[in-house]
Amino acid sequence: LHDLGIPCVVITSISFPSEPDTITLLASLVHSANGGEGGARKERVKMNVKKLPQSFTGTGDLIAALLLAWFQRGADLKTVVEYATATVQAVLSKTLQASDGSVRSRELQLIASRDQIANPQVPDSLRAERLP
Repeated sequence: LHDLGIPCVVITSISFPSEPDTITLLASLVHSANGGEGGARKERVKMNVKKLPQSFTGTGDLIAALLLAWFQRGADLKTVVEYATATVQAVLSKTLQASDGSVRSRELQLIASRDQIANPQVPDSLRAERLP
């Protein structure tokens, strides 16, 4: 995708048979040098996240919005991925706490999570690994 001119690619929810309880996220960002002329610098990160016992609707939209918001604030790729993923996990945790098992109760608890959205706390388990 980078060869097609797309500078940032994020792939979420990758599941490998060898790690059935884990979701992997991969992200890659190409910084063009000199306004697109000359060489380019690449950033790549990987993060593994423990799968939760329930499925949710809207997490893709949420992480896309969070990635965009943190990029707009000027954060580097690793920080963007960590903040966005930590925020999604915090929202999902709050949603699980509020759930009574019905489909309606699985609605993402965005308002109740506004503090975590504004000020994400990244636990050590959600630190991204820089890739070569």
